Amino acid sequence: MLSAGHGPLYRCLAARGELIELDADDIPLGLASENPYGPANEFAIDPGDFILLVTDGLFEWCNDAGESFGLERLRTAIRRVSANSSEEIVRALSDAVGEFTHPSPQPDDITIVAIRRRAAD
Repeated sequence: MLSAGHGPLYRCLAARGELIELDADDIPLGLASENPYGPANEFAIDPGDFILLVTDGLFEWCNDAGESFGLERLRTAIRRVSANSSEEIVRALSDAVGEFTHPSPQPDDITIVAIRRRAAD
């Protein structure tokens, strides 16, 4: 896994209930025409585990008091929904930041990607 400037990236190890945070790698993709990326982080995704990629627009979005949603609230929200499906995780994180920041307008793009390996049958 390589973040290409976005991050942090998260791995949730379902069996242990562990949330691992990986820092951003290098500069954002496309800012420099010939920036070599790598090497990528390699790891196994066990049944039930998931990875989560988010852009900074999610955790840097501020409420009307000027307080950002922040990484600690993001970690708490991830832990709260970690047993959910990928679709439910994305929806819940989007809802959590929206509730915290309402009615403050969204100042930046937001991307949330959750990928879960199916549990063994």
